[in-house]
Amino acid sequence: MLPTWGDKVGKTHGDGPQVFTNENARIYGEFLGRRYYRADLVWILGGDRLVDSEEKRQIWRSLGEGLRAGDGGTHLVTFHPRGGDDVVSTSAHAFPNSDGFLDFNMRQNGHGNSTKTWQRIAEDYARMPAKPVLDGEPLYEDHPVEFDAPNKGYSNAHDIRRFLYLDLFAGAFGHTYGHHSVWQFHSAVRGEGINRPLAYWREALDCPGAWQVRHARALLESRPFLSRIPDQELVVASTVPAAVPGTGARRIQGTRDADGRFAMIYSASSRAYVVRTESLRGRQLRLWWFNPRDGSHADVGLFDKRLYLEVSPPSIGEDIDYILIADDAAQGFPARGSGRPAPAEDIGTISSTDKI
Repeated sequence: MLPTWGDKVGKTHGDGPQVFTNENARIYGEFLGRRYYRADLVWILGGDRLVDSEEKRQIWRSLGEGLRAGDGGTHLVTFHPRGGDDVVSTSAHAFPNSDGFLDFNMRQNGHGNSTKTWQRIAEDYARMPAKPVLDGEPLYEDHPVEFDAPNKGYSNAHDIRRFLYLDLFAGAFGHTYGHHSVWQFHSAVRGEGINRPLAYWREALDCPGAWQVRHARALLESRPFLSRIPDQELVVASTVPAAVPGTGARRIQGTRDADGRFAMIYSASSRAYVVRTESLRGRQLRLWWFNPRDGSHADVGLFDKRLYLEVSPPSIGEDIDYILIADDAAQGFPARGSGRPAPAEDIGTISSTDKI
């Protein structure tokens, strides 16, 4: 829940008159904290705002201190920053990790389909002292790319999945799903809508990405959750800088258990790549494909652990993404995600080798 949205703190952005001061922000925050003491919520300060003065910082702090005074510190508190470059698009820009004012950091990565969100998440993940981070406003489904529908088109479910898994595997502890028609409750009664929505909000509830994001939670909760760390060393870098597994829309991202009991590698497109298994435990690896579009899995079988795995996903297509899971076979982990098996022929090709 956001106590306020818009430029009511300071006057530099011009979205409306200044409403809050240090004094009334604290009073308002304490009122809300008491009123919603028993509610299941997370407080989000800011609201797409840029903290570019000490005056604004102190007013936001007063609001947050009021919330904590009202609810006794019962609820988590974070800050929704303004989008933009790598520096300002994180709550840690306004309130550094050493401050301790926020319980977790939030990123606002805007609505471009080429933003290196995973890089931004990785930068926040590496900040010390450590603090959890998530992307509070990524690219929404059916959103005009960079707000320019006539020239750049709209996002789709593949974009949603891509940012979801790249962020989670790069170190985010969660992720946000949004739809361009739903946030504004676009309907015939409301007219043409904001920034060219494609559907009315009730129809948009059934868009593909809205159903597919749940598979990420099912997948991650099928393995030890709190010991999972990002590890891009799992993916053998290409000798061609811009090639897979390089940067961009076809990126490949790795994550694993800190003790090497399992690894997951997300590939945004169905291209061949090479996995380095050095950080994994066990004499044998149990390999699986996980389909992020429907939550199904394919059991690829047991492989003697060697230094490299040469991998080619089951289906071919630039927008067909897959996740390879490599388990220490001795762990006996259950099937992934929903547990629904894919057709037996959907296993791609994998080979284990000591040299590449």
